[in-house]
Amino acid sequence: MKAHIKEITQEGKLPSPHSKRLSARRSNMELVLVIVMALIIRQFFFSPTVVQGTSMHPTLEPWDFLVENKWNLRNGEVERGMIVILDPPHDDGREFIKRVIGLPGDTIHIVDGVVSVNGKRLDEPYVGGVATWTDTNPLTVVVPEGEYFVMGDNRAYMQSNDSRSFGTIPLKAIKGQATYRYFPFGESFGPIK
Repeated sequence: MKAHIKEITQEGKLPSPHSKRLSARRSNMELVLVIVMALIIRQFFFSPTVVQGTSMHPTLEPWDFLVENKWNLRNGEVERGMIVILDPPHDDGREFIKRVIGLPGDTIHIVDGVVSVNGKRLDEPYVGGVATWTDTNPLTVVVPEGEYFVMGDNRAYMQSNDSRSFGTIPLKAIKGQATYRYFPFGESFGPIK
């Protein structure tokens, strides 16, 4: 015995071919709307990003999966200590992840790996103790208006391509803030500090 299954409307009647087309069209429109909303959210609010290098060690490791929050920066509210995703000056299509060290108008002074901002030594517990980057030439930079001085947390020689080598970056180069690590699971899972 064969069972025949027929679609029946709420009124107990078979749906017309016209109503089936309308239902399919509506489903397609809903799918398009979901895709458009996902693209808008990714472009203007949040997007996933993956750490590719070791410049932010020990805070971030290669293959950490992060949430990039673009909404936090909508008013240009960049703060010292924020970890940001940026387009480097030598734009080769890769984004960098760095920590904001200097704000517009700040004077940054680096001697023997010690960073000072406006004459006061910067407390940097995220570098894992004493910074290992040393240079025989001290570095002093006055951060121009509308620009920022960024550095990687891995201060060992040549481990972070940052403002020490390419200079300050304009606000428009900052694409978002790394706010949350969603992989790997474990101790490092959760908000980024």
